[in-house]
Amino acid sequence: MPTLNEALRAFLRVERSPFTNRHYRRNLNRLITAIGPQRDVRRVTHDDLADYVDSLRGQPSISANTLQTYVRIMRTFFNWCVKEKYIAVSPAQALSVRSPGRRPGSRAVPSDDLRRMLDAARYRPRDRAVLLFLVDTACRAGGLASLTLDRLHLEEGKAVLLEKGNRWHTVYFSPETAEALRAWLEVRPEVGPGYVFTTTGSAGKPLSRVGVSDVVRRLSKLAGTDKVWTAHAVRHAVGHAYADAGVPVTVTQAKLGHSSPDITMRFYYPEGEQIVAETSRRLPLAPLRRPAVDGDKIIRLADFA
Repeated sequence: MPTLNEALRAFLRVERSPFTNRHYRRNLNRLITAIGPQRDVRRVTHDDLADYVDSLRGQPSISANTLQTYVRIMRTFFNWCVKEKYIAVSPAQALSVRSPGRRPGSRAVPSDDLRRMLDAARYRPRDRAVLLFLVDTACRAGGLASLTLDRLHLEEGKAVLLEKGNRWHTVYFSPETAEALRAWLEVRPEVGPGYVFTTTGSAGKPLSRVGVSDVVRRLSKLAGTDKVWTAHAVRHAVGHAYADAGVPVTVTQAKLGHSSPDITMRFYYPEGEQIVAETSRRLPLAPLRRPAVDGDKIIRLADFA
């Protein structure tokens, strides 16, 4: 069986985005250094991981949210080891960190700021299209940067992006966003590979993930918002808006392209028990009722007929 070091090297050979693998390498190297790089992966126990988490807890540079991220990465790594049959059971399976709690929308761009940023972009066709596309689709910056002309369907209001984990993800947008995209495409510089979003110079180059984030930051500064917002903060705004509107978690999961509803629940539906209690109050004896009436905060398939 492999050592922790050997298992990590194999884990990092899995096809992912370079950004994701760098993130995994940085965090798992820290764990492996603490436990022992030459330790047989089968000899790693739950207590080893719990002791490591305890050693991190309370360090000034590590917030509760960061600690949760470390634990999630450990679970991902050891679940992969189980899948590869290096170990039978993940030692991180029962590992948990108490949630620090969430201030509603604290990581999301407020609606007022988004409107001010859109106003700041009114004479910037590309930037307006970028911001509206992010607001409408909740895609990541890298997903937006991946969009090519052949995968943009303006009449249908949808696009196909290459998202996190090198997965194709279909996103949907409104007529307003479609019009903004058309306005940008009219003045977009010609660019060889056919990317939708480019730099604005005469020799336009494909806009990078960092370039997308720079667009949002620049609009935030132009709008004079109290905080300089990022592209990911726009994504959080969509997640909170869907959750606050009572959209089922599985629909929000699909919208955001999350791999699991657990991720969506953790970020946007933190009061899971409260939601269940409230829905139970609104829908008593549900199978005996007629279809949901107006006022029930529930989305029905009939609404889409």
